[in-house]
Amino acid sequence: MYPWIEQEALSLINRMHGQKRTVVFETGYGPSGPPHIGTVSEAIRTNAVRKTFEQKTGLKTKMICFSDDMDGLRKISKSCLIDKKYLGTPLSAIPDPSNKHSSYAEAMNYQLCKLLDEFNIQYEFVSATSCYTSGMFNKYYVWYYYTMIKSCLFCCLL
Repeated sequence: MYPWIEQEALSLINRMHGQKRTVVFETGYGPSGPPHIGTVSEAIRTNAVRKTFEQKTGLKTKMICFSDDMDGLRKISKSCLIDKKYLGTPLSAIPDPSNKHSSYAEAMNYQLCKLLDEFNIQYEFVSATSCYTSGMFNKYYVWYYYTMIKSCLFCCLL
């Protein structure tokens, strides 16, 4: 085992202060192009720390692979078949050039999931688009804006 993996796992164990609960690990990426070694290695490193943590604690864990597919397309590589008119468009709103998936982001997400499956990494895939469209993020926005308004009102009363 690599020492840094064990160090990261021990650091997390120390931060748990004896709590006994399921621990969630997360890795994320932006599907602006095909997954590459950096994308996959991020998931492999996270998974290695997760597995070490499980072995040392006996606690249940889960890993979430989060796709920031609402991110806007910032540039188009020479090998990409996407029209320039989609610059700035959320990746999940761009048509898949191969017409095999509902969007460009879904095509890239599919490729990443296929790679993670090949490495036998257990994960739950989560898409930013599905989080926004399902309303999952709404409660966080309400809490955030409530907190901001409350602090602004407090400042105004001073």
